[in-house]
Amino acid sequence: MVKAYRAAASVLSVSMMVMLSACGGGGGGVSSTPAPSPTPSPSPSPSPTPTPTPTNYDTTEYANSTGPNYHGAITAYQNDASGAGVTVGVIDTGIDVDSPEFTGRISSASTAFNSTGSIQDTDGHGTAVTSVIAAARNNQNTLGMAWEATVMALRTDDPTDCDTDGCSHPTTYIRQAIDHAVANGAQVINISLGGDAPPSSLIAAVDRATAAGVIIVISSGNDSAASPDAFARAFTDASISRGLVLIATSNNSGGVHSDFANGALGYETVTLSTIGERVRAPDHEGTQFLWSGTSFAAPQVAGAIALMLEAFPGMTPQEVVQRLLTTATDAGASGPDALFGMGIMDIAAAFAPAGTTTLGDSKTALSLANNGTLSPAMGDASGSAGPQAVTIDALGRAYRVDLKRTLTTGKVRTILTPLGDAPLRSASLQQGGLSGAFSFVNRAPHYDRFGEQADMAQPGRFSGQLQFAFGPKTRMSAGYGLVGHDLANGLASSALNAPGHFLAAQDAGSSLGFQPSPDYALGIGHDIGEGSTLTLIAESGTLDLDERLTSERQDSAYRYQQVSARIRHMSGPVSLSLGASLLREKDTLLGARLAQFFAVEGGQSLFADAHADIALSSRWTLGLAARHGWTSATSGEAHIRTLAWSADIARSGLINGQDRFGLRLSQPLRVTSGGVDALLPIAHDYTTGQSQWAMQRINLAPMGREIDAEISYGPPVAGGWLSLNSYWRRQPGHIAWANDDMGGAVRFTLGY
Repeated sequence: MVKAYRAAASVLSVSMMVMLSACGGGGGGVSSTPAPSPTPSPSPSPSPTPTPTPTNYDTTEYANSTGPNYHGAITAYQNDASGAGVTVGVIDTGIDVDSPEFTGRISSASTAFNSTGSIQDTDGHGTAVTSVIAAARNNQNTLGMAWEATVMALRTDDPTDCDTDGCSHPTTYIRQAIDHAVANGAQVINISLGGDAPPSSLIAAVDRATAAGVIIVISSGNDSAASPDAFARAFTDASISRGLVLIATSNNSGGVHSDFANGALGYETVTLSTIGERVRAPDHEGTQFLWSGTSFAAPQVAGAIALMLEAFPGMTPQEVVQRLLTTATDAGASGPDALFGMGIMDIAAAFAPAGTTTLGDSKTALSLANNGTLSPAMGDASGSAGPQAVTIDALGRAYRVDLKRTLTTGKVRTILTPLGDAPLRSASLQQGGLSGAFSFVNRAPHYDRFGEQADMAQPGRFSGQLQFAFGPKTRMSAGYGLVGHDLANGLASSALNAPGHFLAAQDAGSSLGFQPSPDYALGIGHDIGEGSTLTLIAESGTLDLDERLTSERQDSAYRYQQVSARIRHMSGPVSLSLGASLLREKDTLLGARLAQFFAVEGGQSLFADAHADIALSSRWTLGLAARHGWTSATSGEAHIRTLAWSADIARSGLINGQDRFGLRLSQPLRVTSGGVDALLPIAHDYTTGQSQWAMQRINLAPMGREIDAEISYGPPVAGGWLSLNSYWRRQPGHIAWANDDMGGAVRFTLGY
C-alpha cells in the first residue's frame, strides 16, 4: 500500500508550535512551526540603464521561498523562465482550489480518482507539495519553483482508508492518474508518495508515460534507509524509465543529508538531492508551515524541470534530466555517492550555457564574457545596455546576450607610473643647418622636463630627432620614437611659447583616443608668408594597448599611420592654428579591439583641429584647443564622432625670470555619438533551427566624462630643471563610476 501522511496540528506551550505527524514519501515523523507573515517586498532596484527597467526577482517573497532561493532559481527567472506553458501533474491528496496561489493555473483536466469526485484537498499534503512547485509570484508568503506553471491536480487518496499517519493511495488510482496525466498533456509528473513495491500494472503505466516523453519525479522515502524505498526503486530500470525517472532525496539548508531521508545507494545516477527540511508552504486552509520530508524534495525537482522545459523547448526530456543530473553540485563523497546521488540540484548551473557558444545558427564562436576591449575614448560604454543577440550553446539551447556588456572597458591612462624609469641617456648636436637630439631609455615612455609625453621610446630602444634647415623658410625633421604632434610643434617657427609642462591634462591636439607607441615620424615645415607656417607630418607606430611599462619590446599587429597638415598664423599677440589629420588603424577602431563577427578590420579617422595661443602680456599666455573627429570602419559598419578640448594659461617669470607656471583644464578625446553596426541574430526558431538576423547598433558613447585639472610650476635649479605638478582627474578614463584621481609629482632633470 502506498501512503501519504496527514498533518495533525497541536499547540505546544506559548510558542504555538504545530506538529506535522508525518509527511509523505515513506515513514517517520517530522515537525514544523507556523511560518511568520512575510514583510512587503521592496520596490525593484533601479537599473543602470534608464529604460527598460528589468524585473527585480530578488524580493522578500523570493527570499522566503525555501527551494527557489536555495537552488538558485533566480538565474532562470532572469532568463524569463517561470514555467509558463508547462503542465505539471501532481499525484497527491488534491489541491486547495480557492487558494490565490493557483488562480487561473489549475488545469481543467484536474480530477479525483477516489469516491469524492472532488480535487479539493482535505489533508494539506497535496496543497503544500503543489505550492512548492507552482505557488504564484504575488508578493505574498512564498512563490513556487515554477510559479507560472499549470498544475494538474490528480487526487488519489482513499478517504475510507485513513489512520493517524494519513490516508492510503491505492495503486489503481495512481496508475489511472499517470495515464490520465499523459493523455491530457502533462509534461512532468510529481509523485511525493512512497511505500511497498508497486504491482506490474503501475510499472506498466510508468513505462507508457516515459515512452510518451513524460518525466516522473518520485520521493526517495523517509525511513532513514540507505536506499530509496521499494516504490521508487521499481521505476528506475532503464527499459522502463528511458532516462526520465528521477528520485529526490533531501538535504538541509547547510547541505547536510537529512537524517530522515532514504539515501541513494544503488541508485546514485538517478538520484538528486534538494532541500527538503523546513520548506515553507501553505496547507489546504492557507496556513503557512515549515514542512520536512522527501515529499518536499521531489517538487523542487519537478519545478526545476518545468523551468527547463519552458526555457529550452529544443531540449529533449532526456536532455533536461541529464542536464539537471550532470550540473548538480557534488556533495558527500566525490562523484555519485550513496547519500546525495549525483549531488545537490543547482538550477543556475543547469541554465548556464554548455560548451562552445555560437552566434545564432552560424558557426561563429561567441564568447559570453569578452568580445573585445574598448579604447579610452569609449570609456564605460559597455556599462549601459545594448542590443540583445541570440547565442546557441552546445546543447542547441538559445540564450539572449547583451553583446555590449561583453566588451571590456579599456585601461585607464596612468600618470605617475613612468616617473620611476631608469635614467635617460641623451646627447645632442648642432652643425650648421643640422641639429639633432638622441636618447636611450631602458623603459618607456619618457617625459621631458615639462612632463610632456614627448618621446614614446620602446623599452631598451634608441629614439631621437634630426632637423635640417633648407634655407631660412623650410625645415625638415625626422624622428624615431616620437609622436608627430611634438614634431610639428618643433617645425612651427611662429609658435608662441605656449604651455607644455603638464602630466595629466593633455593638449587636445595630441589626443588620439588611445595610447600611441610611435616608431617613425617625418615632417616638413615651410614659412608660406609673413607669420604663417605650413606643417606636414607623417608618422607610424603601434598601439600601446596595455598602457603599462614592460621589460621588453612587444611587437604588435595593431598598427596605425597618421598624416596631418597644419597652418599656423601669428599676428601680433595671437597665434592661430588650423589643422586636419587622417588616422588609419589596422585591426582596431579608434583603439578598440573587437571580435571578428563585428567585421571591423580597421578604422579610419578624420580629425579637425583648432588652436589659439594668445599673449595676454609679455609674461601671460592663454591657450585654447579643440579637436573634432569622425571615425568609420575600413570594413564593416561603424560611424563615430569624437571631441577633445583643452584650455590653459601660463606665465613665465612668476618668481624669477626663468621659471614657468601653468594651469590647464582639459577633456581627453571622448566618443560623443555613434557606434558599431553589426548583423546579429535577434530571435531563434527551435522548430526550424534557424535564427532571425538584423542589423543592430552598439552605441560606443560612454556615460562618464573625464575632466582634468592640473597646476604646474618649474624653475631652473643647479643647472637642471625642477618640476612640480599637482593634478585632479574627474571620472578618469570617461568612466562614470571611477573614483577621482589626484596626484602630484616632484622631478629634477638634467640635460635636454
